[in-house]
Amino acid sequence: MEILHRCCAGLDVHQGQVTACVRITKPDDKATAHSKEFQTTPSGLTSLRDWLRGHGVTHAAMEGTGVYWMPVYEALREACDLTLCNAHHVKKVPGRKTDQSDAAWLAQLMASGLLNKSFVPTADIRGLRELTRSRVHRVEDRTRVVNGIHRLLERGGVKLCSVVSDLQGVTARAILADLAQGASDAATLSQHARCKLRAKRGLLAEVLQTPLNVVERIMIGQQLAMLDLINAQIADLDIIIAATVQPYAAQMKILMSVRGIEFVAAAAILAEIGPDMSVFKGSDGLSAWAGLAPGQNVSAVKRKRAGTRPGNPYLSRILVQVAFVLFRSKTQHDLTDFFRKKLPKLGFKKAAVATAHKLLVRIWRMITDGKEYAPPPPKPLTENQRTRRAKRHYDMLIQLGYKVALERAAA
Repeated sequence: MEILHRCCAGLDVHQGQVTACVRITKPDDKATAHSKEFQTTPSGLTSLRDWLRGHGVTHAAMEGTGVYWMPVYEALREACDLTLCNAHHVKKVPGRKTDQSDAAWLAQLMASGLLNKSFVPTADIRGLRELTRSRVHRVEDRTRVVNGIHRLLERGGVKLCSVVSDLQGVTARAILADLAQGASDAATLSQHARCKLRAKRGLLAEVLQTPLNVVERIMIGQQLAMLDLINAQIADLDIIIAATVQPYAAQMKILMSVRGIEFVAAAAILAEIGPDMSVFKGSDGLSAWAGLAPGQNVSAVKRKRAGTRPGNPYLSRILVQVAFVLFRSKTQHDLTDFFRKKLPKLGFKKAAVATAHKLLVRIWRMITDGKEYAPPPPKPLTENQRTRRAKRHYDMLIQLGYKVALERAAA
């Protein structure tokens, strides 16, 4: 096999140590290896960088697992050409795994040019990504807290959720605050009803008759305090995210030109893919990296069923959510029509993934061209499509009991 890098290194990264293996290939294609372990402390990473420079290493490879690779990457990115590779692509034979053999295997693959670089965004985009992902986690925490309040109410026999649909609304929050303070008079609690719930004050008084015990009141009070804290954190994150995305106002405007993508979703998408689409191998590479491209399973000229591959869960989730918004949209949109066209054949979830894939391809094209979203012109129907559509409508009219005679109009 051709040797592309004569002096390269493989790094097996862990939380407390890094095992490095330098592979030097001589002109006669005989290779020698030198291994050494380093600590992941600042001084240890400095020693690792000097050791690699001392051997004249030009290229190095490491696996992108967890967050342990990040400080190592930052310490070595100026010393050599670093390749952050997918751990699933460099699996070794089971039973022959050690830190030294892993580092030597990475160095051997690096020397032959068999490793593909993973996408590593710039420091600014990585910071934005931390903010948007933290917001996602805070929203999940808020949902978990609300579900905990629901569980406490149901356990105590208070069927508030049977009347109030949103436990974070004004009416529900006022009632929950009084319940946490020990109030038990159902008639007084029902007076907190606002807007449409005023007509249900009698029903509210009926479901609030069961008193809560001391433990349940204390737990509801703690859950409400936690809910206020999480809401404040989400509001703070929104302000920080708005300030962080200001240098990328052009990309944000392009993303928000798509119906269903609001500011929060646009910031999350930008944080995951970045503003530069040249780092991906076209729209197909971006879709595969996001885990939205259809898998391939072909053997003996037979195409078998294959799902999507693992990818970026944050990006795929936000795009699927946008697809749900497009599906529920009552206005005309080409992606909405695409979703509804795929729905009978694929089912709801697969149609949502297919729509998210199509949306991501559009996003790649828009950011690459620097143009806002513009719906594609409608394609004229082929003769086969015209015939099938006419037959479908004809069959529907026959089933409804009508007599129909089809006659093609003059051109």
